[in-house]
Amino acid sequence: SVDAGVLRRLRYRDVEGVVLLQVMPGGAAQNAGLRANDVIVGVGNSRTRSIDQATIVRSPAELDTALSMGNGVRRLFVIRDGEGAYADVAIE
Repeated sequence: SVDAGVLRRLRYRDVEGVVLLQVMPGGAAQNAGLRANDVIVGVGNSRTRSIDQATIVRSPAELDTALSMGNGVRRLFVIRDGEGAYADVAIE
């Protein structure tokens, strides 16, 4: 689960998810616009329109499971700077 100290530093309260501590240059996450300190809170497919339709992730294991369901594009719902956003990531 999300480290409470990391969330306090990022000023997130009552948020569960997976914090991206770093993003590899040239990797799928960076290419999708994800940044270090984004908190991934849900995963869907490219047609998923809202977090209500997504699989909620609260731990790295849940994130791995959600991302491992085949190849293609996954829509990651994130909290960035206190605001909700999403990024479409190509999974190979």
